[in-house]
Amino acid sequence: MDPASVCLTSGGDDIRYRSYVNHRIWAAEAGTDYRLEIGLGPGLHSPYDHKYAVIRTVLPRYLWTVWLDDDVYFTDWSPTRVLDLIDAAEQDGLWGVIAEGPAEPQGHWSRINTGVMILRNDRRTSRMLRQAQQLDLNQARARWNDAEDGLFTDGDQDAIWVTVRDDAELRDGLRIVGHADLNSRPHLIEGALDSVATVHFCGPGDKRARLARFAAAHGLGQELVPEHLLDAYSVRRRERLHPAESAGRELKDRTDALLRRARRKAQWIRQNRRWS
Repeated sequence: MDPASVCLTSGGDDIRYRSYVNHRIWAAEAGTDYRLEIGLGPGLHSPYDHKYAVIRTVLPRYLWTVWLDDDVYFTDWSPTRVLDLIDAAEQDGLWGVIAEGPAEPQGHWSRINTGVMILRNDRRTSRMLRQAQQLDLNQARARWNDAEDGLFTDGDQDAIWVTVRDDAELRDGLRIVGHADLNSRPHLIEGALDSVATVHFCGPGDKRARLARFAAAHGLGQELVPEHLLDAYSVRRRERLHPAESAGRELKDRTDALLRRARRKAQWIRQNRRWS
C-alpha cells in the first residue's frame, strides 16, 4: 500500500479546535495527503450530515480515506500502526476499519466509535454511507439492542452500526479493532502517549478544558504536537490555555456535568414515578 494513496480528512461546518495542526503534521510524517474540509451543501440537516458530506467529497479521490473527528488527536508519531491497519485491510479485501467503543468508567460501551474511520474507495463504503445517512435515528433506536450493541448515542455511529450489523456483506467487510490501535480516550492511556494511536475527547462538556488538562500533564499545547515537530513544520501560532482560564473552564465543566446528571435523574423519576 502506497501512503500517497491515503488521505486523512476532517472538518464539518465549523473549525473548532487546533486538531488540524496535529492531523496535518502526522500526515506529512506518514507521507499521506491531508484535507481539512468544510462540508457545506444543500439538504444537510444535522451535524452528522456535514461529516457524511466531507467523506463523500474526499473518498472518490483516493484509494483510502481516514476520517478523523475534530476532537481526535494523534499521539503516536510513528505512522506504522495506522498504515499497517490500512495495508492489512487492503490485502484482506475489506472496505473499512473502525475501533470499538471501549468500556468507560460509567460502565457504558459501544460496538464501534466512528470518530476515526478507515474507509476504502469502494462500492460497499459508498452504499454504507448512503444507507446510514438515510436511516432515521428513531428507526435505528427501534432496531437497537442495548445488551448487544451498547450505548445508543443518538448520532452517526448508531446509524452506521445498525446499517453494518444488518447487512452481511458490510459486516464481513469491516474490521473492528481495539481502541488503542485507532481511537482511544485520555483516561485509558497508561504510560507513554504513543501507547495508543490517537486520543479522542468524545462526549459532552468543555473539550478545550479537557484537552488543556491533558496537554499540560504531558508538557504539550492545544495541538498535542511535540515542540520539535512544531518547529520542523514552522508552526508560528501555538496555543496554550492560561491556567486561570483552564481552571475556570474546568469548574464550569464540572458544574454543567452535575446539572446534566440532575436533569437526567429528574426525567427518569418523572417517567418511572419512583426515586430508584
